[in-house]
Amino acid sequence: MSKTACSTCASRRSFLASSGVALAGLAAAPALASLQGCGDDEGSSIPKLTADITVPLSSLPGISAAGADASFVDSSYPYKIIVRFNGNSQYQAWSSYCNHEGCEVDYVGTGFDCPCHGATWSAQGVLKNGPATEDLLEFKVAVTGDSLTISNA
Repeated sequence: MSKTACSTCASRRSFLASSGVALAGLAAAPALASLQGCGDDEGSSIPKLTADITVPLSSLPGISAAGADASFVDSSYPYKIIVRFNGNSQYQAWSSYCNHEGCEVDYVGTGFDCPCHGATWSAQGVLKNGPATEDLLEFKVAVTGDSLTISNA
């Protein structure tokens, strides 16, 4: 009894090789799906204020020294707002929203850092390193008595 080769049949070696690749792909699918979310929001627009926000300076403890910063949350805006006092009644405010994944950035004294994926911005909110693709949204700040009024620039 002699064996004749089948021209359309896969060899044992090619079958095992292709099966191994398919199994590896199935095993990696959950890990790849978790990575797929990274960057889904990239390039999305940064949320703006829907209305002006007035915040008493007394609710921003420690912001009386030049260079000091504080953050607060207002129910009308989905992200914390970071305020810095520059001296001489001059304040700046930014949204803490990182446009890469929507994480909240922190002011670290020399600039802003995103704890999620490592994006960094200058002390003026200008993007230095990605994966974010935009500067931080800076708001207009007006001083009225002992309060700050924060609005879209």
